[in-house]
Parts: sequence; structure tokens; C-alpha cells
Amino acid sequence: MCATARGGQHGAPGVTRAAHTPGLYFLCLSSAQKVLAERWPRDGEGAPALPHVRTFALGAFSRATAAVVFCPITVVKTRMVRVCCVLRRYA
Repeated sequence: MCATARGGQHGAPGVTRAAHTPGLYFLCLSSAQKVLAERWPRDGEGAPALPHVRTFALGAFSRATAAVVFCPITVVKTRMVRVCCVLRRYA
């Protein structure tokens, strides 16, 4: 809150995370859908068996991948904002 209230000097890490996380999520989702389309078991009519489980697995894999990749960026951003707030408070 401190960084945005005082001019948003640390906006770049937040924008980077906010812009790239959904991009990576949808990239993983698309890639996993292509892989699972070939390998997922089918029922007698040719439709994917257990579509709810497939959808859950795709979403969980994609979200977990995006979180693991961008979690370090989020930690650095949070620490930068915190240091900024502390330094401004005592300056």
C-alpha cells in the first residue's frame, strides 16, 4: 500500500507478475490439454472419460506451475515494498 500511495515506484515487479502469471497459466493449460487429449482414456462413445477429473487436473497443474515459477518474484516484490515503507517511515 505504501508504494502505490507514494507514487508507485515499485510497480514494475507487480506488473511483471500480474501480466506474466496468466500468460504462463494459459500456456501450460493449452500445452497440457494437447498432451491429455492424446493420452486421456476415452469412454465407449469416444468422449474423454471422467471429464471433471480431467478439468480439475488441467487447472491444478497449470496453476501450480505458474505459482512455482512466479512465487520467488512475488516474495522479492513484497520485500521491496516493505523495505520502501520502512525506509520512508523513518526518513
